[in-house]
Amino acid sequence: MKTNKDIVEAVANLPEELLTDAIVRVVAGEHDPRLLHYLPERYRTPELVERIFDADIPTGWRHWDLEYSRR
Repeated sequence: MKTNKDIVEAVANLPEELLTDAIVRVVAGEHDPRLLHYLPERYRTPELVERIFDADIPTGWRHWDLEYSRR
């Protein structure tokens, strides 16, 4: 059975020239924030981050708090 860990490992080990927009869209649908570490900068768009952190999708994470606060 596939797990998010398998997908993260696959992306981490995939040569950049083989990574496509379609693969990135599917991977972002896994809602695993660790994927941002492995994706080339050109794929790390606000839309991709929003898809990964979509609060309407149940994940193993309870809450995303991306608010920046100054203290």
